[in-house]
Amino acid sequence: MAAIGRRRVNNRPASARRTRSTTGETARETAEETPPGKEIFFVFLPLLLLLFSSSSSSSSCPRFLLLVEKTPPLSPRRKPLRSQSTRVSNGTINTDLSVSSGQASQLSQGTSVTVPPSYSKKFVVVGDGGCGKTCLLISYSQGYFPEKYVPTVFENYISHTIHKPSGKGVELALWDTAGQEEYDRLRPLSYPETDLLFVCFAIDCPVSLENVMDKWYPEVLHFCPTTPLILVGLKSDLRSNRTCIDFLKAQGLTPVTPQQGQTVAERMGATYVECSSKQMIGVDEVFELAVNTVIDIEESASKDSSRGKGGKKVKKRSCKIL
Repeated sequence: MAAIGRRRVNNRPASARRTRSTTGETARETAEETPPGKEIFFVFLPLLLLLFSSSSSSSSCPRFLLLVEKTPPLSPRRKPLRSQSTRVSNGTINTDLSVSSGQASQLSQGTSVTVPPSYSKKFVVVGDGGCGKTCLLISYSQGYFPEKYVPTVFENYISHTIHKPSGKGVELALWDTAGQEEYDRLRPLSYPETDLLFVCFAIDCPVSLENVMDKWYPEVLHFCPTTPLILVGLKSDLRSNRTCIDFLKAQGLTPVTPQQGQTVAERMGATYVECSSKQMIGVDEVFELAVNTVIDIEESASKDSSRGKGGKKVKKRSCKIL
């Protein structure tokens, strides 16, 4: 019987024997591939689950699983939005996006856009040295009175104002000249393209008024025969100054009176005004008169040109160059 049993075992199909051998080989390979530490981990896995479980919670879910459930899902990080900048009129930048409607209206009202002037005019001042020409220009354009006298060679100042009748902007190029005789040949370089001339004298110096008719009026009449003139009496505050009066009285002179200035202006065909640059009396009025004069001339010339008066175009005023 034993022989028969052994024979039956040996008589099993070859495929069954191959299957058993294959299964054994797979088990051996799995045992060989599984590291020893991993088997220990699987043995102690239930203990680890009990260790991390919450004793106070009625739920049997481990704590690390609860933490995983409570952790919010990660979202892709976005770049911060660039705040919109708003330029204020004082030159600062406001980057606050939460601007109310009232603040927005204030910003829009305070913010100013630079607009090119409607007119651009050139004014030239002439007169004796030391009569106050430079002080007149600085007081008007820069707003302060220079106490120290420095003889001028050539200086230019740029100022902006408003033509009040039209409300349009005007850019003024103010040209200062030297009154000394050594600059007589250089001074005419300032005359081309002049829109208006200020012929100046000092009220505390009657000789400077005499030089208007002897020197300055003939000179500007030669180089700028059609340019409008304004005769300006400077230092009007010294007319009532006791020290000035006594000083002139010792020389047999008196300060220039308004009537004397008006008489000379009529002979020149000019308008006469007075001002005090030191006390800022009448300074703005001098330049307001000048601006109104040149713009009125330009507007009247443009109207005549548009109408075709006389069939001739009106030529622009110009000055001669030697």
